[in-house]
Amino acid sequence: MPNHQKPARPTSTPKISQPHPEKGPQQPQDLVPKFPAKVPLTHNCPFCIFLSPQSEFLSNRLIFSRPKGSDREAVIRYLMENLRLIGSRGYPIEDADLQGKIEKQIARCYYPEGFGRQLLAIMATGSLVGLTRSIAVPTHVIHGAVDPLVPVEAGIDLAKKIPGATLKIFEGMGHDLPPALIPLLVQEVAQHLQRAESQMADKSGVQAKGSCSFT
Repeated sequence: MPNHQKPARPTSTPKISQPHPEKGPQQPQDLVPKFPAKVPLTHNCPFCIFLSPQSEFLSNRLIFSRPKGSDREAVIRYLMENLRLIGSRGYPIEDADLQGKIEKQIARCYYPEGFGRQLLAIMATGSLVGLTRSIAVPTHVIHGAVDPLVPVEAGIDLAKKIPGATLKIFEGMGHDLPPALIPLLVQEVAQHLQRAESQMADKSGVQAKGSCSFT
């Protein structure tokens, strides 16, 4: 009889050749309407209807162009090339800094199949418009103006569909979190949460958390 037991979770840091258990297809944005107090920060990728030829090219490249083996140097080159393609043109990262970040990520876990599974999970989930329109907590959408993977139109559309949502578009920002932008992003999120707590307290008389969506 075949063994259908789930593989045991690794007890040590996974190496490049070791698969990392998936956590399942459910996305955080699915939880916000149901459990607003439990998910103060989340992200959303409602990009399918906004896919451009560039988006499709980059998605296919990320999935199908990765090295077949587990050669560490080849993996680093692949990740650097692709992160350059989807990254923030207005906030470029030095090669040494980018490589250092990638090496830390590989040391923690490298499981490239995870990206394909995440993409399939997003597509299989279908439209989130109904759930999105039912979000009833103060929401602030943050998106990069030059995001080549998830076009900025997706962030604009998301903000329109969430009742009362606000929107911040960062010029020069792509599909990453460049170090130069971190202080501004922290400030943006902190200010939103302060506004959200004030708004929710005015309505209910108690403090409550808002959500902030990185698309």
